[in-house]
Amino acid sequence: MDKMNSSQMTMPILEWHEALRPAPTISNRFVSSLVGYIILITTIALARSYIQRYFKNRKEDSLGKQNRCELPHMLESNWPLGIDLISKIIAAGQDKRVCKFFCKMVDGAGDTFSWFAIGLRCWATTNPENVEAILSTFANDFGHDVRRAVVGSLIGDGIFTQDGAAWKHSRALLRPQLLKKRYSDLNIFREHVDNMIRYLPSNGGKVDLQPLFFRLTMDASTAFLFGKSVNSLNPDQAEDAENFTEAFQFAQEYVKKRYQLGGMCWLMNSKKYQKACRTVHGFVDNLSLKAIQTRKARTNSSGEFEATNLLDSLVCETQDRVELRSHVLHLLLAGRDTTATLLSWTMRLLAIYPNVLERVREEIASTFEEDEEITYEGLRKLTYLSCVLKEVLRLYPSVPINSRTALRTVILPRGGGADRQHPVMIRKGEDVSYCTYAMHRRKDIYGDDADIFRPERWENEQLRKVENSYGYIPFHAGPRICPGQDFALTETLYTIVRLVQRFDGLQYAGTEELLPLGEEQQNLGLVLVSADGCWVDLKSAGVS
Repeated sequence: MDKMNSSQMTMPILEWHEALRPAPTISNRFVSSLVGYIILITTIALARSYIQRYFKNRKEDSLGKQNRCELPHMLESNWPLGIDLISKIIAAGQDKRVCKFFCKMVDGAGDTFSWFAIGLRCWATTNPENVEAILSTFANDFGHDVRRAVVGSLIGDGIFTQDGAAWKHSRALLRPQLLKKRYSDLNIFREHVDNMIRYLPSNGGKVDLQPLFFRLTMDASTAFLFGKSVNSLNPDQAEDAENFTEAFQFAQEYVKKRYQLGGMCWLMNSKKYQKACRTVHGFVDNLSLKAIQTRKARTNSSGEFEATNLLDSLVCETQDRVELRSHVLHLLLAGRDTTATLLSWTMRLLAIYPNVLERVREEIASTFEEDEEITYEGLRKLTYLSCVLKEVLRLYPSVPINSRTALRTVILPRGGGADRQHPVMIRKGEDVSYCTYAMHRRKDIYGDDADIFRPERWENEQLRKVENSYGYIPFHAGPRICPGQDFALTETLYTIVRLVQRFDGLQYAGTEELLPLGEEQQNLGLVLVSADGCWVDLKSAGVS
C-alpha cells in the first residue's frame, strides 16, 4: 500500500474535528439573549429601587424638617457594621448583666439614642413621652414582626404577636374570659399552693423557691385555662401532662436563644425544638377536641352549655383548633412566667430586707386572724404588701426590655438635638427598644434613691400619679395593657400570705455574694429572673 504524505493525512483529521465541533444553534443564542435580558432587568430593578429609596428618603427628610426633628445621640462604633457594640452586648449577656449594661448606656447616651448594627439603624428610649407615643398615640403604627417570627412556631398567632384587626379580634375574645369572677373565690390557687408547701422542708431549712414558683404558676394557669391542671407539683403527675410540661419548658428555653438572633431566628430551629412544639401542640389540641365534644354532647341533651373554664368559653366562640391552641398558649406563656418571676423577686427581697418582711407580717396578721379563710376582698386590704409588689415590679419588671417595629414612618416627641428635647423620626422598618428596667430607675422620676428597694415610696400621693403614667409600666400600657394583671396580682398576694403564715422565719440564703440591687447576675430571656434563684432559709411556724 502506498504511503500517504503528511498533507493527505492532516486533511481528514481536520475535517473530523470540524464535524465534532457543535455549530451555533438557536438554543445557544436564546440562552445568551436570556442572560443578557436578566442582567438588564436586574440592573433596571436595582436602579428603580435606588431611585424609589432616594425619593422616599427625601420625602421623609422633608417630613422631619417640618416637625423640627433632629438626630439623637449616636453610639460610637469603631468596627464596621457595629460589630464592637454587638460584641459588648453579647459579653454582657455572658456575664448575665444585660440590664446593667443597658442602664450604663442610658447614663452615657441619654434617654433616647440610636446606633447602627449590621447596616440597620436601631433605636432605644427610656423617655416616658416616647414610650407613650409607641404604646398609645401611635400604637397602630408599630408592630411585632420580630416577636412573631421568634415565638410563632411555639405559641402560634395570637394576642401578643398580632397587630391591627387580628389583635382587636383576639382582645375582644379573651378579655371577658379574664374577669375576676372566674378566680375571686381563690379555689383555683388554693390546691396548688397546698401542693407547693408540701414540697418545702416541714421543719424549715434552705430551699430554692424559684423553680417551685414556676411549677406553681404552671399548675394554676393550666387549671384556669383548661379546667385541668398539669399538676407538676404532684408526684403522681400524668405522663401526658409531664411530657407537655417538659416540652413547654424546653421550648421556652430555646426561644430565649432564638430571641438573640432577632429577625434571623429561623437559623435556630433544631429537630428537638420542633418535636417539643409538636408535643405542646398535641396536648392542647387533645384538650380542645374534648372541650368541643363536651359542648356538643351537653348542647344536644339540654340545649345549654355551661362553661367551667376559659377553654370551654372559647369553644363557644370558635371551634378552630389552631385558633383555640394559639389563644390558650399565649395566655399560658404570659400567665405562668410573669407571675413566677414576680413571686421569686418578691420573696428574695423580703428575705434580704427583714424590716419590710416584718411590716408585711404584721399587716397580714391584722387582716386575717388565725385560721381565718383568706378572701379576695381581704387580699385587697393589704395596702403595704401591694406597695411591696409595686416596688418589686419597678425594680425588676418581668419583661425589662421590649421592642416594636415601625410599620410606618413615625415622629417621636423627644430625644433629638444637643438638648435631647427635639422630636426624632423613626423610619418605616426600623426597630425601637424601650427599656422598662432603666426607665423605672430614673432618678428624675423616683428620686435619688431610685436604685433602692423602698416600698414606702408608693405611699406618697405624688408618686401615685407616676403609677398612672407611662413612667411606670410593669404590665405594659395603652391599648395593649395586660388583661391578666389582676389574676397575676391575686395569685401573688395569695401565695405570699400563705408562705408568711406558714413560716416564722425567712432569711436570704443565696449562693452568690449579696450585691447592691441591680448588680446581681440575672438571666434575661422571655422574662427576667435571678441567675442565683431564690434561695431562702425557712423557719417553720408549725402551722399547716
